[in-house]
Amino acid sequence: MVRGVGEVLNGPAGGEVVIETRLRVQSPGNSGAAASSDHAARPASPEAVERLFARMRPRIKSDSRQLRVSVADSRGVVFDWDSTLQMTVEVKVTIPAGLKLYVRSVAAGVTFPGEFRGSVNLRTDGGSIFTNRIEGDFFARTGTGSITVSEVTGRSELRSDTGLVLAGWLHGPAELRTLNGSIEVQHAHHELVMQGADSELVLGISEPPPKSIDLQTSAGRIWVNIDHDLALSVDAVSRLLGNVRARGLDLVSDDAGSLLRTALTGDWNGGGPLLRARTTGGEILLIGRDPIALEKPGEAKL
Repeated sequence: MVRGVGEVLNGPAGGEVVIETRLRVQSPGNSGAAASSDHAARPASPEAVERLFARMRPRIKSDSRQLRVSVADSRGVVFDWDSTLQMTVEVKVTIPAGLKLYVRSVAAGVTFPGEFRGSVNLRTDGGSIFTNRIEGDFFARTGTGSITVSEVTGRSELRSDTGLVLAGWLHGPAELRTLNGSIEVQHAHHELVMQGADSELVLGISEPPPKSIDLQTSAGRIWVNIDHDLALSVDAVSRLLGNVRARGLDLVSDDAGSLLRTALTGDWNGGGPLLRARTTGGEILLIGRDPIALEKPGEAKL
């Protein structure tokens, strides 16, 4: 089996792009320090492993516009002496701070372990994406993996077809989408759109609230936690045997008991930015809570 791991870091502004690659073989029982060795204990000769490494060695090509890192077809790698073994292809890329990064056609997970200064446009076919803080715009899409981001200062467009999209602080306009995964957002400042199909959408709203909120899922549940002291306007509708409930919020029920439509509308604390929520056959739950002090990633309480 083969899996890929990509790590992206910032280097000094105006510096060079640095690429480091590593191939490792490990088994499920060899985790931690033992697995970090290129030649962990296994029932195979070093010569056999080296032949596999030679076939899989990443190849690097570059020109003035792009840099390409490719690996041979992983389907040709078979550990016939031990089916539990796994080859890891690790690629570590250091990018000068402030550059725009475009990553395409990746069949591997990608990690941004520290603060990344520069806009990122990333697409991976099946791996998960993890980022800490992106100082710029962040566009990411994955097929079956998840997307996790702590903070984005610019615009966000995030999509996972079947996985989890999890976001902390989104300062710019944000669109988060999934087909039958789930989406969770802790706090957003600007316009926020969350859309899914058979999906669960979870949102927390605190001061300052987003400028507008649009939540839509065709057959899933929408769960919104709202600070009591916020000024907010609500327009929540569930159709076709769905229902809308509010706990701790004084809102008006519209068409209660109808099989075709249940709605809650109204202005909370005099009204404010619009929270629009729509689901078909699912549940919308709006919960009022005591205001909470949200910490930005990396901040500690005094």
